[in-house]
This record gives sequence, structure tokens and C-alpha cells, in this order.
Amino acid sequence: MKHRIIRFAVIAFLCAAFASPAAAVDFLSAPATTAEVENLNALVEQVYGDIPEPDQKADIALIDKVQEKGSVPVIVRLRDGDLPFGFFADTMAARPEVIRGLQDAVVDDVLAQTPLSEAELNVKRFSIIPGMALLADPETLDVLLANPKVMDIVEDVAVPPALSQSVPLIGADGGGSFGGYTGDGWAVAILDTGVDKAHPFLTGKVVAEACYSSTVTGQSTTVCPGGVEESTAAGSGTYCNLSLNGCDHGTHVAGIAAGRNATFSGVAKDADIIAIQVFSNFGSDVMSWTSDQILGLQRVYALRNTYQIASANMSLGGGSYASYCDTAPQKSAIDTLRAAGIATVIASGNGSATSGISSPGCISSAVSVGSTTKADVVSSYSNSADILALLAPGSSINSSVPGTTYQSWSGTSMATPHVAGAWAVLKEAYPDAGVTEVLTALQETGVLVTDTRSGAANRVKPRIDVAAAVEALSVCATDDDCGGATPLCVSGTCVECEQDDDCDDFCVNNACVECRNAGDCTDGLYCNGVEACSAGVCADRADPCSGGTPHCIEASDRCVECTSSSHCDDGYACQSNICVEDCDLTILYKAPIAEKLKKDKKIKLKVTGDAGFDPYAPVTAGRFTIYKTKPVVKYKKGVLVKNELQVTVIVPAGTPPGSIEVHMTPCSGTIEVQ
Repeated sequence: MKHRIIRFAVIAFLCAAFASPAAAVDFLSAPATTAEVENLNALVEQVYGDIPEPDQKADIALIDKVQEKGSVPVIVRLRDGDLPFGFFADTMAARPEVIRGLQDAVVDDVLAQTPLSEAELNVKRFSIIPGMALLADPETLDVLLANPKVMDIVEDVAVPPALSQSVPLIGADGGGSFGGYTGDGWAVAILDTGVDKAHPFLTGKVVAEACYSSTVTGQSTTVCPGGVEESTAAGSGTYCNLSLNGCDHGTHVAGIAAGRNATFSGVAKDADIIAIQVFSNFGSDVMSWTSDQILGLQRVYALRNTYQIASANMSLGGGSYASYCDTAPQKSAIDTLRAAGIATVIASGNGSATSGISSPGCISSAVSVGSTTKADVVSSYSNSADILALLAPGSSINSSVPGTTYQSWSGTSMATPHVAGAWAVLKEAYPDAGVTEVLTALQETGVLVTDTRSGAANRVKPRIDVAAAVEALSVCATDDDCGGATPLCVSGTCVECEQDDDCDDFCVNNACVECRNAGDCTDGLYCNGVEACSAGVCADRADPCSGGTPHCIEASDRCVECTSSSHCDDGYACQSNICVEDCDLTILYKAPIAEKLKKDKKIKLKVTGDAGFDPYAPVTAGRFTIYKTKPVVKYKKGVLVKNELQVTVIVPAGTPPGSIEVHMTPCSGTIEVQ
């Protein structure tokens, strides 16, 4: 079955849509730091500058699967108008408010055109990324494919769960600390199969809990307490029923990251744990739906101002990817955490692959982790690829299991919490260090290990040495150790400034800058007086609008290619301030006769068009008033069979004969008055 959604030729999705770097994240519901604003803006611009707009909203394989199986869990990513996923037209509204509005519009559209209820759709609403998960049957899928607010639709897939000797191996002293640092004051979020918080190794460590688990008819059932699918109540992060394979996994992972007893400890022995259960019952085993992982990551973000969270551990995954998989649905949530200074640390997988790692570990903004033995040899089962970030001990790791006992397990699942725990240690030592800074320290100081397995081409990756990373980040003890452009010692790091008084203008992230946002630049040279602030410097341009963006929008102080179609060449129209190829409208109507227009007259139009036609786009008809519009879009077995707009216009009394232009950017046509 063939199905193809034809999109606009050009999508206005660049960060130029915003007046300043800060505007790109003004939609966050909670206050964001300057670092969060700049980091998230950069991450989103990178991703959506590199990934091309897809030709269709859903893979043919997914459409066929829905037809074959009757219903399939999917994740629906949304967009506001012609702006891409992650950007919103109303940057003054709170981000969750805009996302909720998009979700409501799409859900209401499905409910209006199908006999289903929202409960039958099994809708899971995301709050920090514009999207949601639901159960799609063929009729629901057709409605989603036709809705202009739907950017794309992917299958919601489920993946399986992927110390006494290993902690000293990565640099701990005899007391289990790294240069005196133990992760004290920081928390590690464990997104796994739940944690036994009563285990002696973990007593008093679990400070927050949550559960996200799904009941999908014929596939899985929730394991959350009380049979609910979502909970943040006390006890909700406990381990699932041990009769299911894998329900002891989360307790073992948590112990490696932050466990502690009188004899040995995890990596960050004084760190707290946030236990988030994200797995579901698949009969005899547990697996984790992508949508539940996103909800778990959202919960970590929601708690970022309640606890100092260093990292989120995800010892799970599936598939094999040789290059970054940045179209994965978890990407935006991981980006958001990274912008807030929280690392998402993910296992590379246990498939013995030498040229590919599992998803979601293959996401570029995540920190992927492969496994080594205690002899610093890459573990035979460990997935690896050129995109792998780090190695850590993962073979024969002794840690807690539900109850009061301990077991030695092997896997990249065991390597990953070594890194997540290390993050808490390094954040205690250097609270202001960003994700990139910590990752760089671990990579540059790690013990280099060569992968000699067949197909690995002697790939060299660093096995973490936490003590060495602590030392690398510590470049000063007092101000006397610093000089030149970075004269101040703050938390062991030489920096330019601590406060604005240390600079001529402003201090941002310990660096002196000329501006924090466009409001700090007021030299009157940019449109109506506000300059752009780029990388902390006010753009000083006598002619701000030139070249490919010659026209200024005064209201928002930005240069654009066009503000009307008169700025574009013949055959092109101005859409979202970009000149795009025009298309023709076909308009069927009964032409009014000028001499009979003694009073206002309503006439009905049936409007269709070629490749650029969108029946949901705004329509104008010169001096004629648009009285009513009704898009008519119909699919039959996944194939578009009707795509038109029914319009009622009011022709004013006294209208003379002639042609009236109708515009639905980038399409146009004419109405004749005889």
C-alpha cells in the first residue's frame, strides 16, 4: 500500500524565527538558567539544521503493520503551524501550555472522525516535548496523517534491559572516594525495572520514585502498583514482580551507581537515587516502551529544581546503529536534560556488534557506554562503534539484588551505572561543569583500550578513570594559580569572572560577555533599534538586512527574505517570510453578475490545488470577506482521495466586473465577477 504526504516545499524552521537565543526556550514552564537556554537552543538548532524534512509522515512499513495488525502503539510528534518539531509560534506562552493545545487539537480531530474515546486511544501526553503516544488503528492513522499539526508518526517500540573490584579499578581510594569526592549532595536517576530501596546496600538512598508502564492489548500489561499506568507516589519506583525475568535488574544497576555498605560501595557511595520504573510485563519478560522512557526522562527534568541531579541512567536498548540515530523520539527529551546540565547515560547493548550500538544509546546528545573486563579488555558481548563515547567495567560486577543479597552480573547494563555514578562524583567536585565538560574530562583522562575483536579495526576508546578526571578538572587551588584572561579560581577552575562587577559588561557562566540577550544591545542600528546578541557579542552592522534576507520585520526585529509576495520572483510566493515556488488553485463556483449585486451576496467556492495546496492554510480573497471555511480531506485505505477546501465568501454590493485574487500561500487563483 502506497501512501505519501506531500509537504510544503520549504519549511521556515531555522533559529532565525526567534529574535534572540533566549526566545528559543521561552516556552519552558519553569525558570531556565542562561546555560539551559543557550545549550538547548544550540542542540535544537544543530538537530533540525541537519535532519531533512521527511517526505512522508509515516513509513510504509508502519502503515502496512497497522492495516495488518488492526492497531499498533505509535508516537506522534507535533508541530505548530509550519514550524518544525520543538519550535512554537507563540514564544510567550508556557511550553507545556502550547504542547497541550497541540495535543488537544489533534486528539479532538481523531475523536471527531472516529468512534473511539480518548481512553480507547490510550493517549500518553508528553509535557516537555511536543508529542504524544497512542494506540493507532487504520482509521485513527488516516486522521493523524491528514492533520497538519502532525509532523511524523513512528512506532512505539519496546526494548529489554540491556563492585568491590570495579570501583577501585576506576580510581577510588581505599575508602571508596575519588580525591575525597563521593557524589554527596547529588542524585542519580535510575530508569529501569525499579529499585529495592529497603536493601541494606541502598537504605535511605531513594529520595523520589515514579512508575511509567503500559497496558497494550495483546502485548503488555502495566507493572505499576495498583495497576495504574503512571504514578509518582511513594513506593511507585519499587522493583516489579520477581517472577518476571529482569525485575531484579534495576536494583543491581542502582547499587553499582550509588550503593554503600561497610565492606564495599558503588561509584558514588554518598549520592542519592531517583528510582523510575519504565518497564512493562510482556508475559515472562519485561521490556520498556519508548513512550514510557520519554515519560521517565520528563520526570527527571521536572525534579531538576528539587534535587541536584547529575545523570539519568538507562541500561536498556535494542537494534544496532553505526551512526547517530537522532531521529529517535527520545532525542528531544535527552537534549532538554543536557541543556539543564543533566547527562543521560545509556548502555551500548550486549549484541557483540563491533560496528553498531543500540538505541537509544546511539543518540548523539546521550553518553553511550560499552563494557570492559577488569583486565581492561573489551567484553566479548559489548556493542561498539565509532560513535561510542566511553568504556567502563561491566564484567563480573558484584551488586545488590532484591532482598538482602548480592550477585555478580555482566553486561553493558553494569558498565553504564559506573559512568552515571562517576557523573555524580565529578558534579560534587565541580558543580558548574556542564555535560560536555565532564564528558571531555572522562574521555581525555580515560585508560585507552583497543578493541581487538574481529570487525572492530583496533578501535581505541577510553575506559573511565574517575580520579584522573577529577584531577583534570581541578586546574587551580587559589587565584594565584590563575592569570591572564582567566584570573579567578572558582571551584578549582580558572575563570574570567564570578559576578558582573568583574567585567566591563556582564558575567555569564564565568565568562565576560558584552550582552546576555538582544535587550542588552541598543545602538539603534538593527531595524527599530535592538541589535542581535550572538555568542555574547552585540552584532554591530550598519546594514542589518541585506543579501538573502533583505527585509526587516519591525515588530520582531529580524531580517527575512520577504514579507509579501511582491518581494519574490515571478512564480514564487512569500510563505513564512521565505520565497517558495507558487502553485495554482482550481476554484469552482457560480460567477456573480455585477449588475445584479444590489446587496451583499454569498457565493460558495470549492478550492483545490496542485502539489503545494494545503486545505488547512489561511485563505484570503481580496475585498471579499471570508464567511466560512471547511477543509475536506479523506483517505481510503491510506490513500488520499479528496483534498479540497469549501469556502463561502461575501461579495460586497456594487462590486464591478473583474478578477479577484484568492491566496492560500503559496497557492493562488482567481474569482471572476461578470
